[in-house]
Amino acid sequence: MTQQNLPSLSIEAEQSVLGAILIDAKVNHGAIEFTEADHFTTDSHRAIWCAIERALTGSQAVDMFSIAQSLEAFSDLQMVGGMEYLNDICESAHSVDPVLVRQYWKVLDDHRTRRRAEAAAMAVLESVRSTRDIDEMLDSVQIQLNSVSTNVNSDTTTMNRALDGMLERMERLQSLEDGQMIGLTTGVVALDELTMGQEPGLHIIAARPAMGKTVLGMQGMIAAAQAGFGCLVISLEMPCDQLVSRSVSAIGSINAQHLKDPRLMTDEDNMKLANATHLMKDLPIEFLDKMDSKLSRITQTIRSWHRRTAKPGKVLIDYLQLMATGGQGSKNDAVGEITRRLKMLSAELKIPIILVSQLNRSLEQRPNKRPIPSDLRDSGSIEQDADTITFIYRDEVYNENSPHIGIAELHIAKQRNGPIGTVYAGSELQFMRFSDLFNYEHKEAEPEKRGRY
Repeated sequence: MTQQNLPSLSIEAEQSVLGAILIDAKVNHGAIEFTEADHFTTDSHRAIWCAIERALTGSQAVDMFSIAQSLEAFSDLQMVGGMEYLNDICESAHSVDPVLVRQYWKVLDDHRTRRRAEAAAMAVLESVRSTRDIDEMLDSVQIQLNSVSTNVNSDTTTMNRALDGMLERMERLQSLEDGQMIGLTTGVVALDELTMGQEPGLHIIAARPAMGKTVLGMQGMIAAAQAGFGCLVISLEMPCDQLVSRSVSAIGSINAQHLKDPRLMTDEDNMKLANATHLMKDLPIEFLDKMDSKLSRITQTIRSWHRRTAKPGKVLIDYLQLMATGGQGSKNDAVGEITRRLKMLSAELKIPIILVSQLNRSLEQRPNKRPIPSDLRDSGSIEQDADTITFIYRDEVYNENSPHIGIAELHIAKQRNGPIGTVYAGSELQFMRFSDLFNYEHKEAEPEKRGRY
């Protein structure tokens, strides 16, 4: 059953939650932990829930037969509809995926909150009509409103559940084989080793022009799509055919200039083109290049893509400074709103969102032009909201006699749950890609690959 088919009526949700608990209380413990009798709107459902509570309190089995015995002991079995009704709600819940039970429970909690809000509204109206003293009336109104908000607990997590989540994550990490990651690939092995891949969160790729920001972003999208994950690319700077041309160049090892001017194509290039297009034609990547920079349109597109995608992977937005919020505040305020909302969206959909960003031009006035977090353009909130920040620096852009021609420095300047440091990749921008460098030793005294936390 898909999320779109979740029951909209409280009574149906109550039946689904009770049936799922009776089938397997251990699997559906998340639906038990915060449930209270007033989540249920009928006497029969409240009686069934109270029987479940009694069994849990007494460390007894929770299943259809034991709960029927408990109801019979309290003379409630016939009132709830007998064994026939218990069997009916269990049968209907057999088709429910356990991972959706939490969402059914959320329907219960939402309906309970609405009932409490309605009751509070009636009490507020009565207080306004009957209380002569204004201060006393306002105090009564505040108490009624607080009675609703303090009971909204569906999004909280107990310490016990948080510890379970931490231990489960550790088990997953311990079970990983060499080369496996907990997140999605960045497209560069050295970056994957430092970050364990891109997990749900807001990931910034930032650099000055011509460093390869879009190249690195697209390389990660292609690699994730090749692994079977759906990807969405939102380009505010260039049309999708140009992005696809860059990817064809990378996968086919075709000089990008030859694809830009097909008159330069050789017979070998044409063979590579045919092979690359064959490899790419079924990749699960979608593009939005309508140049509509409104944040609201972008978030709607991401949600729509996420709903219809079987295996959502990640989203790339290129780039931050071209986005608009529609507000009247400063550019700094707008950028802050964008990063905050994208971070919240990433948490809601449980996917990585990769956001390309420009850097301030002032860094080029420094002798050492390697980027630092304060170079992020327009707002300090970028650094605050980001889960990772990756800077790209190619010394050859500023120094034609550089000893590091063909080398890109990929500096993780922030990683919320991991080390910072610099890794190195081959800069093959004629093929619109960065390549892996193995056994490479950088000559200068740069930050170590394994940095500090």
